[in-house]
Amino acid sequence: MIENLKERYLRNVEALDIPDEFPDIKDELRVFTVFDPATINGVELTKEDKMILFQIGLPSEYKSAILFRSDLPSESNLRNQIGTTANGDPVCLKSDGSLTSYNHDREMEECFVSSNIVCYLKTVIALMEENKPNLKAIDRGLESHHINYWKSTGIA
Repeated sequence: MIENLKERYLRNVEALDIPDEFPDIKDELRVFTVFDPATINGVELTKEDKMILFQIGLPSEYKSAILFRSDLPSESNLRNQIGTTANGDPVCLKSDGSLTSYNHDREMEECFVSSNIVCYLKTVIALMEENKPNLKAIDRGLESHHINYWKSTGIA
């Protein structure tokens, strides 16, 4: 099932209507970032989350405007930073396995992204497959986090 998420994502990338004059865009969207388990500390991850992070990878970039990178500078004072938003806000794994961004324009205010890695990937796929997906049906954590990344960016 988890392996199918990457296949679904890649099928959706192929179906995107990208003008021929931008052939590199699909190549960039096909890139997945795989993380070294030694760089993620003190986080409760499910078996599925571990499989995605350490074997399958996360889409390095897409409509979510979150850029995942396994080579972030070690001088980051945030623990378990695995990416940044397009605005440069750090995206981190919290100890419970959830994803959170920290808004640098608002004194590092925490902004919920997803309950876990699987929910994040399913959310990205839903945004590709549906015009207005019900993200709360995918990630129940969004019900209790009215300040969340998807709402604040206007993506969904």
